[in-house]
Amino acid sequence: MKILLILTSIFCANIISFGQWFNLGVHEANVQMIEDNVGYQFSNNSGSTPAAGIVNSISFTQDDWQMETIVNTGGGTSWGCCPISNLHFLDSDVGLRSEGYQGVYSFQQTIDGGVNWSNLPGSMVSRPTDVCLINDSVAYVAGNFYGPPFAKLYRLTPSSFTQIFTGDTMSFHANYTDNRGNMGNIEFVNSDIGFIIVKDTNQISYLFKTIDSGVSWNIMFTDSINELTSVSFPNGLIGYVSSTNGKVYKSTDGDDNWIGTHPSTIQDINSIDFIDDTIGYAVCNSGQIYRTINGGMTWDEEVSGLTSNIIKVKIIDINAAYCIDENGTLLKNKFILSIREEENHEQSFLVFPNPAHQTIDISILNNSIIDDVYIYDQIGSLVSSGKKNQIDISNLVSGIYFILIKSEDQYLYSKFIKN
Repeated sequence: MKILLILTSIFCANIISFGQWFNLGVHEANVQMIEDNVGYQFSNNSGSTPAAGIVNSISFTQDDWQMETIVNTGGGTSWGCCPISNLHFLDSDVGLRSEGYQGVYSFQQTIDGGVNWSNLPGSMVSRPTDVCLINDSVAYVAGNFYGPPFAKLYRLTPSSFTQIFTGDTMSFHANYTDNRGNMGNIEFVNSDIGFIIVKDTNQISYLFKTIDSGVSWNIMFTDSINELTSVSFPNGLIGYVSSTNGKVYKSTDGDDNWIGTHPSTIQDINSIDFIDDTIGYAVCNSGQIYRTINGGMTWDEEVSGLTSNIIKVKIIDINAAYCIDENGTLLKNKFILSIREEENHEQSFLVFPNPAHQTIDISILNNSIIDDVYIYDQIGSLVSSGKKNQIDISNLVSGIYFILIKSEDQYLYSKFIKN
């Protein structure tokens, strides 16, 4: 398991918290952020006449929705045509959507950021509850078929639409009335290893796992009291599942061994997301947000400014996380960690010279390899980054800066003065 190290500073002891959420002023429930500042959203609106069906629109932003570009508009041609129920982008170019016509949903792919879409094989006779695009040629689609609860999961490629799971008395969690898009039923680490959440007619929830692209499935976790709501596996072994009544459970072996790691809440947890096996968020009803930086050993509540139910959370990278509430209010946290600095602890790396003017050199005491270096100002904005032991800081204004180093299986923190 990765270790989050708390480092010494040469300054006085204090805690600098960057866990600040702010409202982006977006009110659209179907937003997907794929990078820091970069995202897509879709909406469905009635056509010009009742017989004209539904007009869908897909928009793109590169600046956290300060401005947006409509990249695709369609539908509105006949009764029942053509709402989008799910939209999932792999990056700023490659995306997948499901589009409905009179209760039948088909799938299209784009490779140019949503400007043009090509049809993929297969269709569903019920709205998909979740789509998960793994790479530019493999996706997984979950849905509930009409009649008794009847959960089905498909593997979708450019040449095939293959059913890989059927739950005759089971269903995927869904919310069709608000058209909120992907519900978090599916989590795939890669095209082979994946997880799904379903519940049966007795209201027992199950977490299933496959390691062979859906050829076979095994039950990993069962909850007969609370409904499972969201799953996050940052790798094939360490993973988390959340449920109603404020429960979070953790697997440390990718199997059926689980421990409770609950935040201090009784609110339903609607969504969780972990960027690695230690750092994650859980969002709940009544505007509650909880963060852990030690694999769920402890959880800290962060102020959202909302009293509504928060339904989705996504950690983009070490610099940014987003969450959205039931009304479509989009919040952002531009620094997802807190830096705690205390005296009289041995430092794990050195930054020198300190103070510095042109460059800083970084030396990790255990000779670990540096993967990434991030430098932040005092309000938590990323001002520089690199991948070397020496970083040019000549363009920074004078002041105090915080430095974050990702090195193999650990995150390291300190700060320095720029003269």
